[in-house]
Amino acid sequence: MSMRNRVLLAVTLALSVGPVSSWAQHRVAATSSPIRAVASATVMGRVLDARGAAQAGVPVTITRQDGLLVRKVYTTQNGKFSLSRLVPGLYAVDVSLPNHLPFSKAPIPVKAGAQVVVDVQLRTLAESMEIGMPHDAAQARDDWKWTLRTASPTRPILRFQEEINPSQTADASELQERPVHGTVLVSAGNEARGFGADPGVRTAFKMDYDWMGGNTATLAGSAGWERGTPAASFRAAWDRRSDTGTNSSLSVAMRQVFLPTTYRQQFSSPLPSLDNRVQSFSGRYENEMPLAQNLTLRYGAVFDSVSVNTFVSQLSPFAQFSYTPDVNTRWTLAYSSESPKFLPSDRGDGGTGSLSIPQISTDTSDRNRVALESGTHVEIGWGRKLGRYRVQAAAFYDELSDVALSLGGEPIALFGGLLRDPFSNTRFMDGGGYAAGGARASIGAHVAGDTSVYVSYAYAGGLRAAADRLVADDARTLREMVHARKSSSVTVAVHSTVPGSRTEVITSYQWLPNNTLVVGDPYNSGMGRSEPYLNFALVQPIPSPEIFPGQFRAIADFSNVLAQGYVPVHNAEGGTSYFFPAARSFRGGFSFIF
Repeated sequence: MSMRNRVLLAVTLALSVGPVSSWAQHRVAATSSPIRAVASATVMGRVLDARGAAQAGVPVTITRQDGLLVRKVYTTQNGKFSLSRLVPGLYAVDVSLPNHLPFSKAPIPVKAGAQVVVDVQLRTLAESMEIGMPHDAAQARDDWKWTLRTASPTRPILRFQEEINPSQTADASELQERPVHGTVLVSAGNEARGFGADPGVRTAFKMDYDWMGGNTATLAGSAGWERGTPAASFRAAWDRRSDTGTNSSLSVAMRQVFLPTTYRQQFSSPLPSLDNRVQSFSGRYENEMPLAQNLTLRYGAVFDSVSVNTFVSQLSPFAQFSYTPDVNTRWTLAYSSESPKFLPSDRGDGGTGSLSIPQISTDTSDRNRVALESGTHVEIGWGRKLGRYRVQAAAFYDELSDVALSLGGEPIALFGGLLRDPFSNTRFMDGGGYAAGGARASIGAHVAGDTSVYVSYAYAGGLRAAADRLVADDARTLREMVHARKSSSVTVAVHSTVPGSRTEVITSYQWLPNNTLVVGDPYNSGMGRSEPYLNFALVQPIPSPEIFPGQFRAIADFSNVLAQGYVPVHNAEGGTSYFFPAARSFRGGFSFIF
């Protein structure tokens, strides 16, 4: 099947399944691969001529033995070339330049996490010839005759190879090495993470196209439907990588949710309302560049905007310095003014869950104002690998504003002015803000086989309710019962892959103090990150028919299985709602990786 037909088949599948839902975000962020922990490798080197002069702009073709990867890169001004993110295997390096003899080296064994150096010295035909008279003419004639007799027959330069079925490969991550690869996801379930986060039924797709020279174009989108409310989103990105270590990324994302006419009657605004829909736009630019040996700077900015009967926006710059004195140690100094959003998961859904609307809520002091959550984060961190163990430690300072609090349960007329989620009975109230310092420490260990254990402790500021049960007559009074406090949290997570079936299982539990509404250390992106309380997720590879050039996977995601952390809110009319830091929910479905 040609590449063009494969792409058309994947797009047809995405369109035929109809509107469906994105899988829930990752329960625990870890440094391992989303599909399976496979350390990538790099093939690098220099191209010189016979005199040792660097050759710039020379095409270097790197081919994997099984034919799943054929990539051409070009040498830089100093003659260097590099191709990273390679899976282990046997490779070949070929260089062809006019007026020079072709160069070929194979097989080149590439192991996980290795950096293989291949130096190429090109010669012309004249430079490769040596002219002179033999010392013994008779011996020279005998040597020439022997060469002709023992020469092997001419081997064919063109042969057909059986097509490899990707579903039978040992690791589905190998599919990501193809020039065109992506994911189509179909899922359904109930969830309440943020405003307009996930419709009950949703389909989503993500497709990456690798261009020559280390550039990648990405297209992603989703469409969903619930309660008569359609929703759609689209994202386009361009990633550029260079051999000098300078990498950049530019992306834009647009989202739209249509709403019933009665929905926006809860708001009043001097701005004219054009139609019944909520729209958001996000643009992100990021650049990474080496400053000195072992020192790297990553910086950029994010622009978020939301239109919901009014227009709110914010620009959030960020920067991070990384210093790696050796291969096992890393220091970081980071600053970010982004909202502490949960990063999407690439496990199972292939990154298709990154298209939600930014966190918004209703300001209790002014119900005409929609508040966009924002924050500032400064952190200094350290990490080190010690054999099969990994340790991380960090000290940080957080300052958050307009934090969106989730309030669920039966609708209460008292809180009718709060922003309601279009896909559930959840309302979002502006919980104000807080500023506090904190610290965290994490340790991870590879126990046995494909099993890893992570333990993390954090002491940081967050938002907590004043009591186990709250009684309020209006939303403003309820807001006054929410206070900023420092507290501890402990997280234990286990990542495992079942031998034989290759079922990936992730279980985590994060303990929090009573009455917690907003978890401390919301910017944590280390290996000990988890959502509150008990969570369980699994990804099961499914045997795929040979007609499909990819692999099917079944996914299931359970959040807050024991329904912990709910704080009841009563009013004089006898109604009851619940504050919660994490909703009890389930999402499941199927993904197709090609």
